[in-house]
Amino acid sequence: MKPEITIFTPTYNRAYLLPNLYKSLVNQTDKNFEWIVVDDGSEDETESLILKFQSENRIPIKYFKQENKGKHKAQNFGVQFADSDYFLCIDSDDFLSENCVEHCKKVISEINDQKEYAGFTFIHATIPKEKNTKDLKKSESSIPKKYSSDATSELIFCYRTEIVKKFPYPEFEGEKFIQESIVYNRIRKHQYKILSTNLVLAFGDYWEDGLSFQLYNLMLKNPRGAMLRLKERMEEPQQSRVQRKKYAEMYWDIALKSKHISWKEKLSGLSFYWTLKVLTRKFFKKIFSNF
Repeated sequence: MKPEITIFTPTYNRAYLLPNLYKSLVNQTDKNFEWIVVDDGSEDETESLILKFQSENRIPIKYFKQENKGKHKAQNFGVQFADSDYFLCIDSDDFLSENCVEHCKKVISEINDQKEYAGFTFIHATIPKEKNTKDLKKSESSIPKKYSSDATSELIFCYRTEIVKKFPYPEFEGEKFIQESIVYNRIRKHQYKILSTNLVLAFGDYWEDGLSFQLYNLMLKNPRGAMLRLKERMEEPQQSRVQRKKYAEMYWDIALKSKHISWKEKLSGLSFYWTLKVLTRKFFKKIFSNF
């Protein structure tokens, strides 16, 4: 039977966390899904662990290993092997409620015939590590009251697979990171709708080896992706002048620290107006700081 949902997981040296996610997938109340894992060059026991999971034959698993290229390139690669109509990315440090797939299929039934919808969202609740998560097996319609005072949340996107293939992440040679929001904003720019639900179907925490702790340093190490994202944010019609100024300053902060990128490439990123405004301000600030 063709799976209705692909659950995709990019992973790098997370063998110590993957069993939690795997257990939540094995325990799904609806098994009409496939799990695609792209190992982004792990040097731990990830490969042997996933092969063990495959040998158990409890859920359909497709495993691929590539050299370390970054999460976004792992997704661009992995989606090519998705046989489903919907594609959901869940990180290796998270786990799903046992009825996640069941709920997702109910939402899909509501939007499947409405082609203006690219997909839908549900909530990922960030639970402090010291909290007991044994009572989070079933989803709630909102963040559990038990954690309402000390839990934060983010959105997980479940897109039509054809949309994920149509809007891949931009790739730059030698760069291993780009902000995930760039795809979402490109999809919205093409007039697609995203249905937002208040279902809490994923749980996890931010780990010190996760991307969220390293954003600015990652932008510096991957400047072309960072500059492209900042440029596109400036072009969003809802942005205020103050916000555009902030993004322009961030763009040139990254650009000026990236010595390997040519001035021609840097200058082509933003309009002449914002480039002149930011660089002039930086010039005079430097002059006056010497007095």
